[in-house]
Amino acid sequence: AGHEIALGTVSLQQGLQDKGYEEWVSEMIGMREILKHFANISNNEINGMRAPYLKPGRNTQYKVIEDFGFIYDSTVTVPPKTLPLWPYTLDYKIPHECKSGTCPTKSFPGIWEVPLNSHYIESNEGGQCPYLDQCVLHNHDANEVFEWLQEDFERHYLQNKAPYMMAFKSNWFQIKELEDGLQKFLDWAVTLNDVWFVTVTQALTWMTDPKTVNQLNNFEAWD
Repeated sequence: AGHEIALGTVSLQQGLQDKGYEEWVSEMIGMREILKHFANISNNEINGMRAPYLKPGRNTQYKVIEDFGFIYDSTVTVPPKTLPLWPYTLDYKIPHECKSGTCPTKSFPGIWEVPLNSHYIESNEGGQCPYLDQCVLHNHDANEVFEWLQEDFERHYLQNKAPYMMAFKSNWFQIKELEDGLQKFLDWAVTLNDVWFVTVTQALTWMTDPKTVNQLNNFEAWD
């Protein structure tokens, strides 16, 4: 259906960020083998990963990414910024504060970090969150949820057009007002003629080979 599957860990254990290389291989490459065996997803279709609890595994995790041929990680969270961040490579130093304290400190040329920009609105109602369901919107109706998402999105859309990552856990979809508000937002977003819903790999493909809006209908990577 055009979805992309990336890796989490086998066990979702606490404290993995401080474990060694073999533990990371067991958790991440083990998960890739499980997906291959039980879901028939080949290794070359799995390009990225996210560490548990949004805590990167220091240099160790990124060495595993490098050694096993992955393209990206999407674990690093970005503090609330007026101007959101685009994905960046680890050729150079991370261009923001590392909230978790466990980001890589070495260079890993060619490996992408697809950061989770904080979600928030100007009034700070609902708080600030990397996962949208962590913001406290439970007392809203669907229209207020839609307006919250719209303002959050427009900080990206009306400024530097950094990709708007919509990260959720299943909690969001257990509250009807949140689910209905999200649907209203999606319906509105697709009416914009320069907005696309893409996978992480598709976003990175465009970043390394940008096309104009007029060319995107024939952009093979987004077919």
